[in-house]
Amino acid sequence: MLFLLTAKVFGCSTIGHLHGGAFDRFWNKLPKVCKLIGLTALNSLDGLIILMRRWKRKWRNLITESPRYRLFILPDPIDKNFADQEFSRPFQAEEVTLLFVGAIGEGKGVPTLLQAMNRVVAKSPNVHLILLGPEEHSGDHNEMKKLASQLLPDGCYKFVGSVYDKRKIEFFSQSDVFVFPSNYESFGVVIAEAMAASRPIVCTPVGMAPEYLEHGVSALFVRRGDPDDLAEKIGWMISHPQEAIEMGEKARKIFEEKLSQDRIMIKLSRIYMTLLKSREEH
Repeated sequence: MLFLLTAKVFGCSTIGHLHGGAFDRFWNKLPKVCKLIGLTALNSLDGLIILMRRWKRKWRNLITESPRYRLFILPDPIDKNFADQEFSRPFQAEEVTLLFVGAIGEGKGVPTLLQAMNRVVAKSPNVHLILLGPEEHSGDHNEMKKLASQLLPDGCYKFVGSVYDKRKIEFFSQSDVFVFPSNYESFGVVIAEAMAASRPIVCTPVGMAPEYLEHGVSALFVRRGDPDDLAEKIGWMISHPQEAIEMGEKARKIFEEKLSQDRIMIKLSRIYMTLLKSREEH
């Protein structure tokens, strides 16, 4: 609030940027006085950036008062160095590598993935699963490793932990299919990374996925918490490598057209210019 008041005193335009995927749950739990303070702060803005189109409907249903600010839709960019890499084509080796990137725990669907993997390796023993990311909650890494040891043969899975930059690029390049059965997502930057890497994608329709990807065309969507459905979709990718590669290429094209850092920076500049022009007119 202090920064907003200072900006108003000096006649500056103000813009907010909403990121939290669970904002609706957070907002609904707030006491009335906190909601009043929040609405006051929001209505003092000249503009508010949200990540996806569907948030606009969600936001306006949540904040029933007519907003005095303009809503702008702008996705999160991914690292330009990552997006500019030359990734190898998938399905070049006899073994098939599935890649998961995200917090290791129930929220991102890791138990569902391990259960699905149990079904997949029963039919295709040459499939391996790599899981990258920190634990979601304390103790989750050990719990997920224990579950994996109960469901899967030794050697067909690996928990790597968090990786960044060059190592992350290497894991994407070595993978054949990106798998992400998350139960919730505010945006899903890792999906955008998989698109940039031209990986065939199997994911739940969470975050940005349904706004940029089309089921059966540029990705395969699966039901949340359904290991049978996930195993079926993974199996389809494995048995249809050429079609899977084409899906990954289509996802990359969508990324270049709508999600590249250059495109997003141009849109952000336009948002700032729109607000400045609006203030000058008033």
